[in-house]
Amino acid sequence: MSASPSLNKQFETLVNLAVITNVVPYFLCMATVIVIMKAAGHGSQSELRMPVITAFIGSLYSLFACYEAGFDAMTYGSLATFFGWTLYGFISDKYDLKNNMNSPEQV
Repeated sequence: MSASPSLNKQFETLVNLAVITNVVPYFLCMATVIVIMKAAGHGSQSELRMPVITAFIGSLYSLFACYEAGFDAMTYGSLATFFGWTLYGFISDKYDLKNNMNSPEQV
């Protein structure tokens, strides 16, 4: 980092970009905690209380991390994430378990 002042700036940009691309899926997971818990058969209020509180705190942290990363990192990180989801849309049918289990090629 002492080689040039721009090296520190480049490293900071890469770290912020990595934060955004990793926090977005984490945030989406926190948003689905209730659905996952209910699907697993744990839908009572007492069982949902701590996971929901923890998910809420994790969501607040995710939003804070996005804010602290800055506007440029948010923009480029969002573009990279959405581009990845778009590419996954083109290949996702290969990973559809219902269709692959019933296909004759899997015998």
